[in-house]
Amino acid sequence: MKPTGIQIAGEFKGCSSSILNNEHSLELLINKAITESGMMMVSIISHRFEPVGITVAAILSESHVVVHTYPEADHASVDIYTCSYNTEPPKRLFEYLKKELQAKRVKYVEIFRGDILDNKQTNLITTSAGNGFEIRYIIENIVLSKKTGYQQMDIIDNTVFGRMLFLDNDLQIADSDANIYNEAMISPARTLKKINRSLILGGGDGGIANQLLKETDTTITLVDIDPMVIEACITYMPKVAGKAFEDKRVKVLNQDAEKFLQAIEEKYDAIFYDLSMHPEIFSVKDKKTYLTDLLSSLKKALNNNAILSMQCCSVFDKETLETIKKIIPQFFQNINYNQVFIPSFCEPWVFVSAKVNG
Repeated sequence: MKPTGIQIAGEFKGCSSSILNNEHSLELLINKAITESGMMMVSIISHRFEPVGITVAAILSESHVVVHTYPEADHASVDIYTCSYNTEPPKRLFEYLKKELQAKRVKYVEIFRGDILDNKQTNLITTSAGNGFEIRYIIENIVLSKKTGYQQMDIIDNTVFGRMLFLDNDLQIADSDANIYNEAMISPARTLKKINRSLILGGGDGGIANQLLKETDTTITLVDIDPMVIEACITYMPKVAGKAFEDKRVKVLNQDAEKFLQAIEEKYDAIFYDLSMHPEIFSVKDKKTYLTDLLSSLKKALNNNAILSMQCCSVFDKETLETIKKIIPQFFQNINYNQVFIPSFCEPWVFVSAKVNG
């Protein structure tokens, strides 16, 4: 027999404690779960621990199912192993147990066993490594997962941070603290007596536009290359976008921001730069050249005494931060670096503001 198999290891939280501490009920439940999944049980054994806790182990014709309970914590640990790469039966068994144990929160991993050993974490989303660490977010619910014409877009629900938008696995915004991010972007513009015309580069989630419309009577040109992101945020992230995209003061252009700036004729009182923290990866230019050209174009697009506000990078992204610090004084004055902790980002973020003096 070729050594192959799939193992699902899960943690069920918020279960019914009365079920978790009933040995006989657990045996019956597991027996029925096996039958409902289309698998075959060979034998079953259980053991009660003192003062609480039960382990039930069932031998299958395909391998095994083991459930260990912690009634005092409303918690159950589940292990399902089958010597096959057919994932459907063990997944049906897993879902049945989750439902019948009344689990409110679930974490699990799929492990491919045998000739290969590979871990597939299907209910986690991991941000790309770049500064010596990665951040993993638990997916309570997948709202949307779609490949657009430009990037992979995922919108998920998370217990702590609420609804979250990821583009190519980079977190963009979360319901729980979008106000913190948008406040950091908007606040530099409050130094202006009046803003007639504003430009937002990126900002497809609608958060900056939404906040700006609440505070000013400015017209807004929003340039975001991906219309599917805007559509998704209107539908699935209304707490962030609000009614911004319905407002007559907002004009949306689905264009490349760099090309837009190169062809620009109008000038603005405020520009809010909300593009990817590493847009140069989509360009043939290196980081220094890209940022030099970008900041030059941004200055040309601003009126005298106008404001530039831009999200920069993580405080741990020393390369990007130092590059910006070297280049931005060539084009702007009154430069400020504002370090803000964004809880959903799990790290402090740097926002830069600067002024074009008349």
